[in-house]
Amino acid sequence: MKHIKRTNVKFKGGGTSSYHPRMLLKVVVFGYLSNILSSRRLESCLKENIHFMWISGMNTPDHNTINRFRSERLKGVLKQVFGQVVELLVSEGLVNLKEVYTDGTKIESKANRYTFVWGKSIKLNKERIKKQLEELWDYTQKIANWPGALDRYEDQEKILNGRNSYSKTDPDATFMRMKDDHMRNGQMPNTVTADAGYGSEQNYQFLAEKHIQAFVKDNYFDKDQQGIDKKRPFIADQLYYNKEQDCYYCPMGQPMRRIGNRIRTNYDGSKQSYACYQAQRCQGCPLRGMCHENPDNRVIEVNHHLRLLKAKARALLLSEEGVRHRKKRPWDVESVFGNIKYNKGFTRFMLTGCDKVEIEAGLLSIAHNLAKWEC
Repeated sequence: MKHIKRTNVKFKGGGTSSYHPRMLLKVVVFGYLSNILSSRRLESCLKENIHFMWISGMNTPDHNTINRFRSERLKGVLKQVFGQVVELLVSEGLVNLKEVYTDGTKIESKANRYTFVWGKSIKLNKERIKKQLEELWDYTQKIANWPGALDRYEDQEKILNGRNSYSKTDPDATFMRMKDDHMRNGQMPNTVTADAGYGSEQNYQFLAEKHIQAFVKDNYFDKDQQGIDKKRPFIADQLYYNKEQDCYYCPMGQPMRRIGNRIRTNYDGSKQSYACYQAQRCQGCPLRGMCHENPDNRVIEVNHHLRLLKAKARALLLSEEGVRHRKKRPWDVESVFGNIKYNKGFTRFMLTGCDKVEIEAGLLSIAHNLAKWEC
């Protein structure tokens, strides 16, 4: 493949002859196809397994060479290789790029599950230590190690970078609760189908700008279809909105006037604009106890842009084509996760750090795609 040549520039030259990156890539990908992931097991297979001997041309790189190639040499190259594999499958009629079905799954990092540092714990400890330092400054000799702890917490907060946790052994890893305790080659799909976890304003806006039909659920789509929200008539989404006068009407029919705007900053740095509406006379209202618990008049916040994007997505989801996509998404995507995690037994990454984990996920994807192709 033409993109494999890019790995050649990463070899310094000099010394003993190096192994060809094309051969090493074939060995690693075949290893992931055969569910042989360990570099030491791959080293043994190159000496004992006739299939690996044929693929490697009787070359026998050791486990250090294999591991360095996988974790270092493929950085910045594997995406292009993955794209070529997908293009090959498209040309064979095995993959359709016009319709994309998206979902996510959780795979554990290599990081020890007991090594995570929690952002909430850091915040509480910082506040506690600062307070006690102020109260017990006269006893600084007894607590001389605490300022050092504060410095350590400052460093840990920098590593967190807005996350809730990180692992001491793999700082790029973030703790996620497990159930058990795209290709970038210039082509754009016509449709994208995804579950509620992807129904954000940023995703809807991106798909709209790219003129891609978004069959993407929002967080309350399933509840609305089950009629759950209809049992809660006091929530903001159930209130009537008068677009001409730009006001909402509370359950008692009283207008809620717009009093301003508020900007929210998300964890990823993106911003969302919310319009604020306030009721006029909540005092003495017979529905107040069911409507809200605010001691003052009720205030609601509404993201009109997001509501418009959600309405467009819902119209698509409820169409005949939308029903077809919604039925197809689970078995088109989730079967891939089931094959990788349960048939292949891959439930934990072997490499640490985001860059290396991205390489390993790419190798898994290439191996899975190549398994569809019968030469």
